[in-house]
Amino acid sequence: MYDNSSKTGPRLVALFTDGYLVGEATWPAWTPAELTSRTSRSEQL
Repeated sequence: MYDNSSKTGPRLVALFTDGYLVGEATWPAWTPAELTSRTSRSEQL
């Protein structure tokens, strides 16, 4: 997933493979809780 809200262009904030988070997500402050809480659970699997 990309954050394209800045003037410098899009940046990768989360990478998923087969529905699982790969590495660590760096969500922007405005990200809905539905996304940030989902990645927390994925990291625990």
